[in-house]
Amino acid sequence: MVLSQASRGTPRVANSLLFQARDYALVEGTGTVTEGMARACLQSMGIDCLGLNAADRHYLQVILRDYSGGPVGVNAVASSLGERANNLEENVEPYLLRAGLLVRDRQGRVATERAETHLIDLGLL
Repeated sequence: MVLSQASRGTPRVANSLLFQARDYALVEGTGTVTEGMARACLQSMGIDCLGLNAADRHYLQVILRDYSGGPVGVNAVASSLGERANNLEENVEPYLLRAGLLVRDRQGRVATERAETHLIDLGLL
């Protein structure tokens, strides 16, 4: 269940996480992927309970801290992160939009209350 929640609803990511957890369990445990072992594996990979990685969390932090939650243009966020805007649009934003952590409108990107709550719960805001 833990791995499926972190897989972002993508079978390819779910398979990858399962293989990572299996390898982690072989090295760190008895070889059996338990819920605790899966959580430890995700933690070692820097993936949180919503399936966010460090890049996703940093993206949301920039919007919430530097731009008061938005709206902010993708070019401004990209500049703050030192990334290319199309990299953010193609790799970071799609899941954040589907997960309800980010809203895109005419004025730019806006971090949702859910995103803010999640980062506060993680101690990142």
